[in-house]
Amino acid sequence: MVSRRPIHIIQLISDLGANPAKQGAAFGPTALIDFDKRHQNILSSYPCTKIEVPETFSRPAILYPFARYVDIIGRHQLNAREQISSIIEQGNFPFILSGDHSNAASAIAAIRNQNPDKKIGVIWIDAHADLHTPYTTPSGNMHGMPVAISLGIDNNIYNKNKPCDIEVAWWEKLKTQNGLAINSVNSRDIAFVGIRDLEEEEWDYIHAEKIKYYSPADINGESIEQLYQSIMEYFNDYDLLYVSFDIDSMDNALVPGTGTPVVNGLTKEQAGELLNSLWNTPKVCGVEIAEINPKIEKETTLKNVYGVLEKMFSLK
Repeated sequence: MVSRRPIHIIQLISDLGANPAKQGAAFGPTALIDFDKRHQNILSSYPCTKIEVPETFSRPAILYPFARYVDIIGRHQLNAREQISSIIEQGNFPFILSGDHSNAASAIAAIRNQNPDKKIGVIWIDAHADLHTPYTTPSGNMHGMPVAISLGIDNNIYNKNKPCDIEVAWWEKLKTQNGLAINSVNSRDIAFVGIRDLEEEEWDYIHAEKIKYYSPADINGESIEQLYQSIMEYFNDYDLLYVSFDIDSMDNALVPGTGTPVVNGLTKEQAGELLNSLWNTPKVCGVEIAEINPKIEKETTLKNVYGVLEKMFSLK
């Protein structure tokens, strides 16, 4: 693959934000790279940095029911933000292969820190809005919280949990990325694509804040070109756009190897065409692929995600 962008592959190797019973997404980035090496080498020819959870971040029992592993995730995200910031500062385009989707908050903070005066939009392609906080979460799994972290919100209007002091302290650190990125983005800066599996607290927040979103009905009611044009019109006056693609945005039959598959998702063709249009958009400053879990299922999922990448880069 030849690209006009100085691509740098970043593997965010962590699945601590996922359901403890379904962990395995930490192996997703390596599984995709290995699949790539056996096929078209779309990604494998580029420089690559792995950002893993250091062994010094010891993994305790689940002590924090409303923000599981928040202390380890917090340290990992602050470390990841610094490393991603350095890679961007060197003039590279971050192409991120992520374990669970909680990692996205560190990438968005890194882009904000490197572009403090730019207007940054986030295109969040996902079955879920990931707008939960320790105050609203029904599970405590932090891969349901990265958008809330990036927005710097608590969503206390819908408070139903009472996090402990440690959960609250780390949540505050994450929201501000330890004071370096306060409110990486605002609610006007988000556009959700493909969301369909949300709790009431998330839908209420979306409607209250008038956050832009495209449901499956919206997507299937028009062409992908029309969808793309609508997204571009929404972000017309933005300087930079970050694209975060959770593979569960696709239909569950296509990606059984993910932690939270959902019916009625994007087809492989729809996902590939949309990502191809976004890839060819000069404003796009970073791309992320998240939540491949080869421990649940491998070959079907990798084949279909790779097909999306081939379409994205116009190789098929």
